[in-house]
Amino acid sequence: MNFDYKKIEIELKEKTKIAFNACAEKLDIRNIAGFALYSDNSAMTISASCNTYENLKRLQNKYPDSDDYLKWTPGEWKYEFVREIEFEDLCTLLREAHFDKTTGIFSEHRNKIYSTAVKVLEELRAEGLFKGMNDDFVLMFGVSDFSDHKLEISFVKRLNSEVLSQEFEQWVVTQEE
Repeated sequence: MNFDYKKIEIELKEKTKIAFNACAEKLDIRNIAGFALYSDNSAMTISASCNTYENLKRLQNKYPDSDDYLKWTPGEWKYEFVREIEFEDLCTLLREAHFDKTTGIFSEHRNKIYSTAVKVLEELRAEGLFKGMNDDFVLMFGVSDFSDHKLEISFVKRLNSEVLSQEFEQWVVTQEE
């Protein structure tokens, strides 16, 4: 199997626009606290998640020692698998690539998928898809069961303001201690 990363990038960008627009249509845009693409540590899936300030505050009140975790972890957000059907074909391709021994070295493939997702979010931000969001709106690429904090920090820096990036980095550093 010859894996076409450019095709994945183009399709992911299209699917991500659809997912974010679905969130924006359903919710008051001023109430969207975060939007994310996220994957697993095998890069066999990719999906979208969206959070609201209402949900974030409710969970932070319920779990006061987990404020940052709840803010930065798409798996804890209100809406997971946003427009999941849009991502099914991509997930099938990712699963097939994972099990195809001709794909190459697994970590290189996984990192390329992760970088592609971050690039898509960067491009959509630059194109204005997330225009009008609050200053503390979080844009993320997350990975479940993943602990490469340096890579996660680099993703957050690419997608968010310096203030939010520093906040994330400080939180991650405290998690390592």
